[in-house]
Amino acid sequence: MQQNVPNFQRVLILQGGGSLGAYEAGVYQAFYENVTKQDKERGFKDKPLLDIIAGTSIGAINSAVLVSYVLENNT
Repeated sequence: MQQNVPNFQRVLILQGGGSLGAYEAGVYQAFYENVTKQDKERGFKDKPLLDIIAGTSIGAINSAVLVSYVLENNT
């Protein structure tokens, strides 16, 4: 029986702290643009942007917002 084992996984872990929440949003935008560009160049058509997202405090809220957006928009 053959299993599909990924070559790598991407993980995003966001920390807590009020002002870091806004900072994380900007960093995520730059990360998203860079990784999607690299994925297109490498031919990773069906690779999810992130495999695991976690956070504490405001990082958990930002994580929930990101996951909700992806689920609602099927991206």
